[in-house]
Amino acid sequence: MTILAKPSKHVVPVYDYFKQHLVSEIKPIAEGIGISYNTTAKVVGLLTDAGLLRLERQQSRHKFYCHRALEIFE
Repeated sequence: MTILAKPSKHVVPVYDYFKQHLVSEIKPIAEGIGISYNTTAKVVGLLTDAGLLRLERQQSRHKFYCHRALEIFE
């Protein structure tokens, strides 16, 4: 299922968060936007699958995601 097949009302706020904070974990996003951790994780997964975000780094239980715009600087 693509992000456009079944849009969530939380997709835009999560994506907007990443435009302001190019790298983040899921917990700060959930707290910053005011939605649950599980909902945020699901939306981040959808955005990652759609190619708008990528998993930058994974350390045991900490996953850092980044906005694809950072690839410009690499």
